[in-house]
Amino acid sequence: LSGDPYSLDLGQTYDDPLNNTLTMAINSTDFNANLELYQDDFLNSNWYLDDVSEEMFSAKPSEINNYLTEGSTLQAEWDYAETTDYTDVESINKIRHHNGSWYMVDYFGFVHEYDENFISTGPPYDISANVPNPLDMRFNDDDGYWYILNYYDVVYKYYDNWTYTEVSYPVSGANSYCMGYQDGYWYIQDDGYVYKYYDNWTYTEVSYPTYIDSNGVYHASDINYFDGYWYASTGGDAYVGVHKFDSNWVQVEEFEGIFGNEFPDYVSSFYFYDGYWYSYGDSYHEVSKYTTGISSISKFYQGNGYIYMQTNTTEILNLKSETFSPIEILENDYFSIDLQSTAPDIELQLLNGGSIVKVLSVLTNNVNYNSQTIIVPIDEDITYDQLMFTGTLDDTEYFKVYDINAIRPVIDLRNGDTDFQKIKLEYKYLTPSTSEWTYYDTFEVDDNLLAPITWNILNLRDDKISFRFTLYDNLENNEILSNLDYWIIKDFNNHLEFTVEGLSNGYLYALDQDNMINLDLKVIPVGNDITSVVISTNYETFTFTDVLFEQDHIFFEDHDINLTSALYN
Repeated sequence: LSGDPYSLDLGQTYDDPLNNTLTMAINSTDFNANLELYQDDFLNSNWYLDDVSEEMFSAKPSEINNYLTEGSTLQAEWDYAETTDYTDVESINKIRHHNGSWYMVDYFGFVHEYDENFISTGPPYDISANVPNPLDMRFNDDDGYWYILNYYDVVYKYYDNWTYTEVSYPVSGANSYCMGYQDGYWYIQDDGYVYKYYDNWTYTEVSYPTYIDSNGVYHASDINYFDGYWYASTGGDAYVGVHKFDSNWVQVEEFEGIFGNEFPDYVSSFYFYDGYWYSYGDSYHEVSKYTTGISSISKFYQGNGYIYMQTNTTEILNLKSETFSPIEILENDYFSIDLQSTAPDIELQLLNGGSIVKVLSVLTNNVNYNSQTIIVPIDEDITYDQLMFTGTLDDTEYFKVYDINAIRPVIDLRNGDTDFQKIKLEYKYLTPSTSEWTYYDTFEVDDNLLAPITWNILNLRDDKISFRFTLYDNLENNEILSNLDYWIIKDFNNHLEFTVEGLSNGYLYALDQDNMINLDLKVIPVGNDITSVVISTNYETFTFTDVLFEQDHIFFEDHDINLTSALYN
């Protein structure tokens, strides 16, 4: 149960935040248990995100499972997107992107620069005097230099403007053709292995096999790191494809023949930029664009009988309904909301004419991530024509709603005697069987001949509890609704709540003539469904099994409990 006072629907089971349960069963078809004022199961209504800067966000393949994906645009890895022609330059080895420009290095020692649309920016940079037969190049964002690997296993260091620094590094640990950089280490692949170097090009003596039992990559045309994985192209093998490795160079996936339609004979290079892979095929002098699996995830979705909002950052999200005909709700009405949420705090705002007229708390410090029904009581009369769920959500958190109802708990007398003016509610416990009827409250019949009934059961004892209704007219004539069996089973799992009389830390107990400590104990549990009570010390245990009755509750009593004093010296 949630809320105070508690409003109960007939024939329903409720869970409270502490997982205590209440089951209410009423065997009657003679009257209506409640009046539904508003209902939305999101099949015919229209909701939307209000006041959000972006309704979509990007997620890498490793992040997709963190989000709900209905209404999103999901991309597979290495789906062909488009091809761009560029100038007819022969023998290009590698394509790279840096600082708004594309760079291509050819085998003859020239670096060609292009803008974002692969239009040449001018004459190429000539590095042939210092770097014979270059094979690969990388700009290191960590130190701000270009590094060029050549056919003779030497790496040359260049300034950003392609001026030679006069520094070079031999990399004799590999018969090299391509290189990659990640987290402060250089990697060179060839002959079925990847060789790992420190950022100063000192060999770490660590290598990883990339070709095992005829599987994997023996001779890669290029390697690149993205989203926690290494990718190696096999442009010179029998087919043209890409192999995917984890951070320790263990193959996890293979994309066969993905370049086949565009470059059936050879792919010399590929590179990640701006959410896509760009690959170069030397024979066709074209750059083709491929998907990386980065998907566009929607922050909002309505369909399949629910709505939700989610985010990839920390922001306030507002899930708002369209306007509808004004709804009048009264004090003691309530909202029943079927939802599922990983967000801790959510409010429901009631609007009228575009202005907020009431703010209700739906979730506070929520840790229940399963589907649940939340009861939100109303404490004043309100008219509204629009609803909005709002809350601050963090990355990967979501709030999903399956159904929302505004309900008035009533007994409907419209098919009965119109002279009735009020209804009295009484209850009694099953245990003990001699319990008498206890008066709870009287409820007035309104102008629509509806009697709203709200029953706070928090302070009732755990038990099967019968209750009855007595109807009165304006002359105090009355009639008990007969031949009807109304009852609830209340179980709040409060078996550990009890009162003990005759035992106190502030009392000094004397020894009797037999050196025994005599106790006169009475145990009064909160729940009426207790069958035994155990009293124990470090040395002795006493069990009470006789259930006694007093007024509307049970108790256990023993006037002759004797503690052996010698055990406590």
